[in-house]
Amino acid sequence: MPSKKSTRCPACLGDGTVKVSSPAVICAYCSGEGRSLLNRELTCIVCKGKGVVSVSSKDIDPCPACKGRGREKGVDLPCLMCKGKGIVPRK
Repeated sequence: MPSKKSTRCPACLGDGTVKVSSPAVICAYCSGEGRSLLNRELTCIVCKGKGVVSVSSKDIDPCPACKGRGREKGVDLPCLMCKGKGIVPRK
């Protein structure tokens, strides 16, 4: 019989709540699920399992490289321009 190994949530560290700095947006890379696209058993590398990412200001635009998806078309790795967030600061 397999042993039941207890693991702590990497996002909330077992607390049940996640603290996020404001302003924040839903993570474009994982669509707010907090799980990796490459392996659903792992946490998202962009939001670290939180499902949301903090942004530096409220003046933001969709990333022109990935069109706000957090990854370039046909690639499962985070967009290099926006680092997977799907947004960039407005210029």
